[in-house]
Amino acid sequence: MEAAFAQLLVEYCLEAQAGDTILVEAETPALPLLPHLKRLLLQRGAYPFFRVSYPGEGRDFLLYGGAWLERIPEVERALYEKADKFLRILSAENPLEGASLDPGLSLKHQRAWRPLAELRLNKRWTLTLYPTVGYA
Repeated sequence: MEAAFAQLLVEYCLEAQAGDTILVEAETPALPLLPHLKRLLLQRGAYPFFRVSYPGEGRDFLLYGGAWLERIPEVERALYEKADKFLRILSAENPLEGASLDPGLSLKHQRAWRPLAELRLNKRWTLTLYPTVGYA
């Protein structure tokens, strides 16, 4: 399944080309898919940059990020500015992990980091789900 899914994402969704820098954001449950993506992207001459987060990382950031919730680090901005295309793979083990948090934290973060979303939206991007027990 992973090989065919990776092929669909690389060839159809991203239309990966030689010279593309592609930022791939995924959570650890999607690890079985990542080697297939990397091989295909490299075979097409694209450069994949993988950013893998652990389950609960987003929640941890909201709880402990402090001032970073409202300030975009330069390294984040640079990643989004330099990437030509984006692939985000949602694969949460617990999609409701942040449900008990103050919604104001998430709203504050989303508003402050909106420029990154705008950078992504002005380029080719793909959002997909990878099956997990949490999504079942």
